[in-house]
Amino acid sequence: MKIQFTSNFPSDPSAKEAAGMPFGCVVQPFAESSKASAGVPPVSAKMVARCDTCFGYINPFVIFDRKRWRCSFCGKYNPILARYSTPMLRRELPELKSPIFVMDMEDGLAGGPELEGGGEVQAQPIHLIVVDISGTQDYLDLVKVRIENGSLSYS
Repeated sequence: MKIQFTSNFPSDPSAKEAAGMPFGCVVQPFAESSKASAGVPPVSAKMVARCDTCFGYINPFVIFDRKRWRCSFCGKYNPILARYSTPMLRRELPELKSPIFVMDMEDGLAGGPELEGGGEVQAQPIHLIVVDISGTQDYLDLVKVRIENGSLSYS
């Protein structure tokens, strides 16, 4: 899995508007590891910390305090796990070194649900569309129509 952040997320809507640029996160669940990681081994999904409130993954844009870190998505504080306990340890972690890193989701898929006939349920690709709702009503209506008609380009 490849996760790439555009930049640090603004703290409030007025800061977002003043920046004049879009903010977001691109998640590519089936990205090829060799292209995204450039020789860095993938990180197990079970090892990467997540926010207790919004379940966002820890990333280079979180802020560390003495015994906690602040989520760059929702701003809530979370306890620091041993993996992130010192600045020296954090410097070497792929998920904090760069906005782009490869996450191995294989661990989370093991022991998945099974069908009655003994076969396993196969994961189906999904499309997740995140819409910035701070735009004008005309913009939101246009986005709604495009989503309902399936006319969005995913390239």
